[in-house]
Parts: sequence; C-alpha cells; structure tokens
Amino acid sequence: MAAPGEKRHGYIGSLIYWVDPKTSAAVLGLGLGFFLLTIVFHYSYTALVCMFFLVHLLISAIYSFVQQWNTKKVGDWTRDFKVDRDEASKIALRVALDYNKAVDWYFGLAAARDISTLGIVLAVLFGMWTVATIFSDSGLCLMAFILAFIVPVMYEKNQVLVDKQIQMLKTKIVAMIPVADKGTKTNPLRSAPAKEVTKGL
Repeated sequence: MAAPGEKRHGYIGSLIYWVDPKTSAAVLGLGLGFFLLTIVFHYSYTALVCMFFLVHLLISAIYSFVQQWNTKKVGDWTRDFKVDRDEASKIALRVALDYNKAVDWYFGLAAARDISTLGIVLAVLFGMWTVATIFSDSGLCLMAFILAFIVPVMYEKNQVLVDKQIQMLKTKIVAMIPVADKGTKTNPLRSAPAKEVTKGL
C-alpha cells in the first residue's frame, strides 16, 4: 500500500519530500555510505555495483537453497519489480510528454523568448561550471544527492517567499537589458505586442 503523500509526489518525490522519514533517512544513509566508499576509500562505481550484485546473489541463493532444503517453497518476489504492459505504456507516454516539454523549454530559452529565465539559467550554469572546476564529479554528485533531500523540502515550506524573490530577480534581469531605441523606454525583449517589437528593432 502506498504511503500517504506518495500518490501526490510519486515514489522518488516521496523520498526527497520525506513522506516516510524512516525510508528517506535509510536511502540518504545508503547514499552517503556509497559516496563514502567512492570518495574516501576510492572504490570505483563498477566495483561497488559488482560487489552489490555479488553479495545479493550469494545471500539470495543461500536463502533459497535453505528454503528448498527444508522443503519450503521459495516465493516469487519478481512481481514487485515487474511492470505490466499497461503501466509500461503509461510510463512511456509520460516520458515522451516530459521530453517534449523539456525540448520546448530549452529551445524557448535558445530563442530568447523569456529573457529573465534565460538570465537565471545562464547564471546557474556559470555557477555550476565554476564549482565543477574545483570539485570532482564524485564530489558534485555527493552535493547534488544531499541537496536533493534538502532543497525540495525547504522550498515547499518557504514557497511564497522563494517565489517572490525569484520574481524580483527576474524583474531586475529584465530591467538590466538595454533598450534597442534610445528614444524610447520600451524594451523590445520584454513581453510586448508584436508591433512594438518590430518598431523597436
């Protein structure tokens, strides 16, 4: 049975929004342990993945062997991991729709349709590029993993204040854009009627 809030957020969302604190804490702890092994003890990702499946297969095989030795039937736990055809179609459709939205959003930025959002994205990319020159990829993944369990919850609790600050930032970015015509105060790159934009250009 799905936990309260999981239907609203989805499984991944329920983890990062701490719908079930014990489950979220367990996943966060496992993730930190994973990065501890890769960053501090310099285990490679391939070695850890192989180690995980090695231990899992050994424990599962021994458990199944003991169950069969005691003439007990081994349960079919694969049903919890399989996706039926209808659910697969829904997932594929959802992925396709999300992909199309991402394409529209990106090329909308590339076409400079929303200058304020474009400015914020460029600033974020520049900041990430700067940080990436200092930390390793493993360090960046660790920071992203930790922030994934912090930022969504903090945003949800302070959504009104954060949205207000973002809107103020967008307004400042638009105000910094120079006008095309020195004789008018109208900025052609802002949301303006098509005739005004043509006149300004």
